[in-house]
Amino acid sequence: MSGALNYMNTTENLAIARFRDAVMSSLGGEVVQMSVFGSKVRGDFNADSDIDILVVV
Repeated sequence: MSGALNYMNTTENLAIARFRDAVMSSLGGEVVQMSVFGSKVRGDFNADSDIDILVVV
């Protein structure tokens, strides 16, 4: 999930890292891919935008 987080602030990056760690702790080897996508990655977000994360198992 690195490289695409240039528009994320420190709090958002920490939340994503914690989410990733929790998913990996729960699902471990079943995780095929995790991706952050949407407006926060593209840079066209606004104050109401959320963070979109895709987890493929």
